[in-house]
Amino acid sequence: MPEKQQIIPVHVAASCETYNCLKKANWAIGRPDGPRQLWHYHCDQCMRDIVANIPTELIPVQPEQDDMSIVNGYIALALDYAVKVAEALPDGDIKTRLIDEINAILDAVEEAKDPPEVPEQVGKTYACDYCGESFASPQGKASHTRYCKAKKEAAL
Repeated sequence: MPEKQQIIPVHVAASCETYNCLKKANWAIGRPDGPRQLWHYHCDQCMRDIVANIPTELIPVQPEQDDMSIVNGYIALALDYAVKVAEALPDGDIKTRLIDEINAILDAVEEAKDPPEVPEQVGKTYACDYCGESFASPQGKASHTRYCKAKKEAAL
């Protein structure tokens, strides 16, 4: 699998390619599995300047946790605590009812995490005028119509 562009430390006898710097290159930008002739070589100072001046739209951002994931974390902690409390109770009717309630809540939380089912066909469908078979695109309908048996029978 090909690698992506990377900043690679190098130890070759090459000079920096930034304008007329001509210091010894310590870094290269390129693909590690690609040809070395296509790498761009830079010295320490020029590479630091490049990295320091990266535009903000190119800096990767960490996704923030949304409120629901935080709430789900608190729910999970509360349910774990409730399970421990229920297990510490002496055997009896209260313990079994509490464990049943906790299991019901856990099942409801798991069902809420599952995404809703999306129907297979979303959007417009195109039906054949002769046999009624439906297609996802007008091209599919046109391709079918050329060889439709019902069309041939209607023409006779």
